[in-house]
Amino acid sequence: MMKSKKLICLFIAIMLLCTLVLTACGPSGNVDDNDDNNTDINTPGPGDNTDENTDTDPDITHPDGGEDNTNTGGNETDSSDSALSLITTLLDRLRETELQIPMSLPAASVPVSELLYAAGLSENDYDNYVIDVAHSMAGIGTIAHQIVVYECKDAASAAQVKSIVSKTGGYDPEKWICVWPDTVIAVDAGSYVLLVAGKRDVADAAIEIFGELAGTTNEVVTFWNNN
Repeated sequence: MMKSKKLICLFIAIMLLCTLVLTACGPSGNVDDNDDNNTDINTPGPGDNTDENTDTDPDITHPDGGEDNTNTGGNETDSSDSALSLITTLLDRLRETELQIPMSLPAASVPVSELLYAAGLSENDYDNYVIDVAHSMAGIGTIAHQIVVYECKDAASAAQVKSIVSKTGGYDPEKWICVWPDTVIAVDAGSYVLLVAGKRDVADAAIEIFGELAGTTNEVVTFWNNN
């Protein structure tokens, strides 16, 4: 009887041991909860918009289908332009030569109050014959250099202006401080007049460029020579 009880206890002990072993070897109850939540956070969802739609295309089409017509052309001036435009182009062309051009102030229209000093004209002459006068002078008062362009009402007015400025009481070649220009010339072409006071080679080059811009030149009047 005692032997049977021992056997029963041994059997129960073996069963318990087997139960413990099977429990330990079975799947753990601590399953990785992240398996269902391991969605790649870098993977865009159906509603995500990964395209920033940043338009970096430099070829922007204008609404009207046209092109940008910004004028980037040169400074070439037609003879029908104003005195200021013509003298600006003339000065640019002079600087392209190999001549030594004095450092000059930017071209500007001559105020009526300075007509006689700067251009050798009275206000009455201006009213009768001239539309506009533009000039450029050396930046230093001790350098005798000036270029003047007169835009006149017509060719006859231009011839009259050339005569006025080149006579006594017109343009003053001695207005600088203790210095004088080598030469002073006046020439007309169409309805324009050019006056140059300064070096002879600069005057000659200016006359040639003036003829290209304003048309065929008439007689050149030299009314000052500093010998």
